[in-house]
Amino acid sequence: MNQILIINSSKEIPLLLVDLFSELEKKGYFLHFFLAQADSELKNRGKIRKVYLGPTIKGIFSFILFLLAYPFLLFSYFFSLAYFKYSKGIKAIICLGRNEKIIFTTLAVLFKIKIIWLEAPETDYKKMPGGFLFFYRFFSCRATLVAFTSFTGVKLKNIRIPESRIKIIAPGVKLSEPGHQQNIFFNLAKAEKSNFSRKYFTLGVVTDFSLPHQIENLFQAARACLAVIPNLQIIIVGEGRRAKDEAEKKLAWLAKKLGIDNLVWFVSEQENLKKWLDGFDIFIAVGEVPKLSNLATVLKIMSAGLPIIGFHNRGFEDLILEDKSGILVEAGSSEILAQKIIELYKNKIRSRHLGEKAKELAESEFTLEKMAQEMEQLLK
Repeated sequence: MNQILIINSSKEIPLLLVDLFSELEKKGYFLHFFLAQADSELKNRGKIRKVYLGPTIKGIFSFILFLLAYPFLLFSYFFSLAYFKYSKGIKAIICLGRNEKIIFTTLAVLFKIKIIWLEAPETDYKKMPGGFLFFYRFFSCRATLVAFTSFTGVKLKNIRIPESRIKIIAPGVKLSEPGHQQNIFFNLAKAEKSNFSRKYFTLGVVTDFSLPHQIENLFQAARACLAVIPNLQIIIVGEGRRAKDEAEKKLAWLAKKLGIDNLVWFVSEQENLKKWLDGFDIFIAVGEVPKLSNLATVLKIMSAGLPIIGFHNRGFEDLILEDKSGILVEAGSSEILAQKIIELYKNKIRSRHLGEKAKELAESEFTLEKMAQEMEQLLK
């Protein structure tokens, strides 16, 4: 049986990766987890070991603390890895966070174990402390770096990671038809707004408020659209409770200032995204720094057959193919965004065509099965 060690020093494992690991288990892989914090999706698997991998590296001070702890961490996990190598027969190590990539790459070289780094799409490598970036480049030459978008691959090459060490694996999700829930908007209206009507032309948004986004730009565009689309409304499905509370106040104030506050709805239903899809006419991918969860959301939207508008140079280019599976516009240009929204409003045939092509692309190129197959090729 193929034994794999998965290590994560961050707070959680994205659901997309949890699904990927489950798919690998179905293929006969036996997974062991070293986690700094037991993830709720994995806590019942019985193969988890909670570990400490040093301070979270955010700046020069935390990096210095990490350097001081580095020899002790190496010594500590040397014996653990020796056990997994010679007792369990570990064939590969998969690292998610920064700390473990530095610690376990050294040990993997010593024990001649294959090591794979999973690169988060939202990582800003140029903001890493200079000394740590040097370490990152140095150890990357001993690992295979998996980027989930071509945009991430470019960022890695820009910090002089050898192209030969970079492998692009397209994200994949479980694709299924969203259930038709005709009463969801009626029930919400009854509870919150008596003047809500399903006759509205709805722009759907799903965003992580803790990351930069283009919602303010969308508000400006929506205001410009009202002369042509008087029945316009925006549904914003958010995540990140604290960030969401703060963002809602700011965005609610902006919507009121622009005179569109009666058209904007904030909801906290991302975990039940499917129930909103029937109410969206267009999906706007507003994220400036998409995480894996954002990419997964876009794939689910594509699989539902909805037209998507996104922004250039934000990491969505592999999914939103210009005028094939969606539309890409320049970030910061509310005029162009408004123009594209109006075009899709007026041209229902084109809107439906983009949605159909998006669904075809999602079901052919971005399945969980295909993602698992490509990862399996790296593990062999």
